[in-house]
Amino acid sequence: MTRSEPSAPGVRPEQEALFSTAAEHYARYRPGVPDPAVHLLAGTLAGRTAPALLDLGTGTGQVPRALLAAVPYLAHARGG
Repeated sequence: MTRSEPSAPGVRPEQEALFSTAAEHYARYRPGVPDPAVHLLAGTLAGRTAPALLDLGTGTGQVPRALLAAVPYLAHARGG
């Protein structure tokens, strides 16, 4: 995941469309990451000049999405 969230390499639009409605419902009904957890994770980046986040196979992407909002100086975020 990057800030612009491009499609994954090699994923055709029709494949990605299979999950579009599921992702919408998941985001709507599934609780996000609790604020205290976001602040705890964001605190681990304190003092780093250009922090990066790799979200590799951890599921829904809720953690990097929450951190992107909480850590405006996050240099790069990537998921897979």
